[in-house]
Amino acid sequence: MSTFHTHYISTLEPAIARLNKQRKTATIAGFICRIFELYFVTMVVSLFLGFLDMFSSQDGVSDSFFGAIRYFMYFVLTIVVVGLVNSQVKKRLGEIDPKLALNNTRVSVLTLIFSAIAIGGGYLIGTLFLGSEFGLSFMLKWMLAIGSVFVFLGPYFLLKKLEDRFTNHFKETLFSLSLPAIDKTIQYQASSGLTQQQFVNSKLFTYQRIDTFKSRDYFANADKTFEGSFLDVMQIEQTQSNGKSETKYSQLFKGYLFVTDFNKQTQGETYVFPDSARMLFGENTAERINELIHRPALKLAIMEDPVFEKLFAVYSTDAVEARFILSPKLIERITELKQHFYQDIHISFIQNKIYLAISSPDDLFAPGVFTDLHNEANIEKFYERLRWLITFPEQFDLSTRVWR
Repeated sequence: MSTFHTHYISTLEPAIARLNKQRKTATIAGFICRIFELYFVTMVVSLFLGFLDMFSSQDGVSDSFFGAIRYFMYFVLTIVVVGLVNSQVKKRLGEIDPKLALNNTRVSVLTLIFSAIAIGGGYLIGTLFLGSEFGLSFMLKWMLAIGSVFVFLGPYFLLKKLEDRFTNHFKETLFSLSLPAIDKTIQYQASSGLTQQQFVNSKLFTYQRIDTFKSRDYFANADKTFEGSFLDVMQIEQTQSNGKSETKYSQLFKGYLFVTDFNKQTQGETYVFPDSARMLFGENTAERINELIHRPALKLAIMEDPVFEKLFAVYSTDAVEARFILSPKLIERITELKQHFYQDIHISFIQNKIYLAISSPDDLFAPGVFTDLHNEANIEKFYERLRWLITFPEQFDLSTRVWR
């Protein structure tokens, strides 16, 4: 009998059974929220296409010129919608099983289906209903379309609160009952977290200025040589266009960041980033792109492990030191870590610290209202995810001096 199974039967199962009663209400709320989300995307598409259709019907507009602009805007809109739907599909599949979110074929098929629904529905509403010449009829139709979005926003946020309450109760139960079995030295505090300076010290994300910094779900051992928490960081970017200054607020990072002592004082800085370019453009083109987008003073360091290279791109101020740091064993452990998380993983080695960041628009420990809590395998998935994060210094074998 596995250690988890024994622990699950004795401590987790009774508490999870009580939570499952809450899940029934949260499941209904979650299902309606997903419908609302698809409706919101569809209405945004329809409003955009309705505006294009209305504008094309005005006198004095060159058909050929507007036709080119129109198809270009269609292309941009499609890219935006597909990207948005893809992130949601990966998130929902990842809630069920990280391996499902890593299945590109499954993700692509579902992305195309839901994107087609949103774009197709938006096209019909935008062109057949909203797309008319400017006038009273136009104004009434647009007021009805926009008004419907605001009307549904109220119920959507109320139902979302039911989802969030269920998620918070699940996390509190999982953390309080699982941590003693994983590592008794780790303490958890729901309302505390890492500091903004610790986030800055990781140097994993470039920015102009941080706007807001929120931190919660704090994990730490007694001497603070290991710490981690969930972060929600917003940034402010200033851009210049045609002599005008524009201010943009955007998400810089959302997810979990962990920091632990490294067993060696490094001279340079080494970073492990998701190799998004390789996933999109293929191996040869990706290497050229990675060479171009690296930060000043950093060089692309090629590792010898082909599986690792498909997942990550390594940059360092010292390529030789990077290869000493990223030993074959450590590369194997990082690759194994990725199998437990479909989200982007970023790692930095700076001085005597290792920073591990896992980007996640939503909580890594949100079970999803459609998850069967009576299924032991589902609970073990979150238990293992927590175990990997809490014990990653041991998983990476940081106590053994294998470099230099």
